[in-house]
Amino acid sequence: LYRRGELLVASFPADQTVQIQTEAGIRDELQILVQPGVSYLGLNTLSGPTSDVNVRRAIASAIDRQALIDTVLQQPWHVSTQSLIPPGIIGAQEGPPDVGYAYDPEAARAFLAEAGYGPDNPPDPIDLWYNREGNNALLFAAIGEMLEQVGIPVRLTSSNWNVYLSSLEACNAPNQQGAEKTPADCPYGAYRMGWVLDYADPASLLDVVFHPASAFQYTGWKSDEYGTILEQTRTEQDPEARAAL
Repeated sequence: LYRRGELLVASFPADQTVQIQTEAGIRDELQILVQPGVSYLGLNTLSGPTSDVNVRRAIASAIDRQALIDTVLQQPWHVSTQSLIPPGIIGAQEGPPDVGYAYDPEAARAFLAEAGYGPDNPPDPIDLWYNREGNNALLFAAIGEMLEQVGIPVRLTSSNWNVYLSSLEACNAPNQQGAEKTPADCPYGAYRMGWVLDYADPASLLDVVFHPASAFQYTGWKSDEYGTILEQTRTEQDPEARAAL
């Protein structure tokens, strides 16, 4: 309809991204609208190999985020990151962050060794859950290959969004009303999730999604210190002090 001139504005399917960026007459009309948010892998801290912090560090170090943007998604408007708060939002760590784990396959293998694993003693396969919509099948095939290259066996499990979300919610007791299982009772080691900020403040992400009691947080992770700091950010009036928190 857009090509025929019957629509002034149209979105496009994810699998047409490369075509839209190269097609004469269309590429110059492509508009990229900023949506501050983050796409991430949540890691199950209570079950299987990912209950070991060094396995989680290995996973973070094994994934080449920039390659996923450049060669898999082929959507150069995304920004690779090692932290959660998007650029332009208070508290964001601009430039190369001093937190998180950069892509480093050798570091990933070293973390696995610290966890007691190696070429002759690999961890059990990690179940990586994702929903099928968009480019996720391509994305997670690439992520699975990156993990296996450093010695982390992976089982990819996919479903449509409604089934996927229901499966995660069923594993989120007591945070999710009606859930009977916790992450400790569920087989996933990692799950795909994303969040676009509802308002231009880190609380829309750090508090709403990553609070240990959040209904949207399926890792089983708990931290009294983190919860206390979040409480302080809710009442701190000074912008610089709040950004530091």
